Amino acid sequence: MVSNFNFIVQAKISVCLASYNGEKFIREQVESILSNLNQDDELIICDDASTDSTCSIIESIPDPRIKLIKNRKNLGHVKNFEKAISLAQGALIFLSDQDDIWVKGKVEKVVEVFQRFNNISLVYHNIQPVDAFGNDLKANFPVYSEGKRNSWMFLIRQLIKPQIFGCGCCLRRNNIKSLFPFPSSVYAHDHWIAVWAAINGQVFFLKDKLVKYRQHEYNLSPKKHRTISKILIDRVKLAMQIIVAIYRRFLQSGE
Repeated sequence: MVSNFNFIVQAKISVCLASYNGEKFIREQVESILSNLNQDDELIICDDASTDSTCSIIESIPDPRIKLIKNRKNLGHVKNFEKAISLAQGALIFLSDQDDIWVKGKVEKVVEVFQRFNNISLVYHNIQPVDAFGNDLKANFPVYSEGKRNSWMFLIRQLIKPQIFGCGCCLRRNNIKSLFPFPSSVYAHDHWIAVWAAINGQVFFLKDKLVKYRQHEYNLSPKKHRTISKILIDRVKLAMQIIVAIYRRFLQSGE
C-alpha cells in the first residue's frame, strides 16, 4: 500500500489562476509559478473574456504545463475561480491571482506541511505586499504565527473578519466535490474556500511570506473602505455560507 507521504510527493500539483485584463503583470506571474513546478504539474488559467492582450501573452509562453481556458463571456472573479478549481486534476490545488509574484520554494514549503499532517485541508502562508515594481511595502497586512488552527475558532474568526487571501491558499483534493457549487451569496471566493476547509479538516498557517502581493491601480479587489452596513451584510452572508457548508457535510456523512 502506498503511504500518504509518497502519494503527496508523487502527486501532480495544480495551480488555478483567474485572469482578466492582466497584460501588465501576467507574464512575470506565470513565469514565477512555472519556476516552482515540476514537469508533470499543471497551471490552469481561466481567462474571463479579457479585452486586452492577456491571452496572447499567455499563449506566447511555450510551456505544455499551461492550460488556457477562454470564457466566452465574463463570469466574474468568484465564478471564474470556481471554474478553474473544478478543472484541476492535482492532489494539491494552489490558487493564484494574475498580478502577484511567487517566491521560489513556495510549493516545496507548502507540500511539506501536507506531508506531515493527514488531516490538513488547507495550508495558508503569509504574504508580502509590494508595489507595481515589486518593491516591498510597509502595508498594514496581518502576519500570522505558524501552526494548526482550531476549525471552529477559525470559523468564528472568519465571521468577525476574514483572515485569508486566496493567493496564499493551497487545498487538498480530499472532499473537493463538496466545495461546489459556490453559494450565490458568496462575496469572495476565498471566504467560501476558508469555510469549506474548516468544515472538512484543519487549516495550517505557515509563517513564511511566499507570495509578493502586488498593490497597484489595476487591482480587482476594492480599495475603498466599506460602510458598516455593507460589512454587516457581508458577515451575514458569510454566516449563511457556514450553515450551508455544515449542512452539506452532515448530509455527506450520512451517505
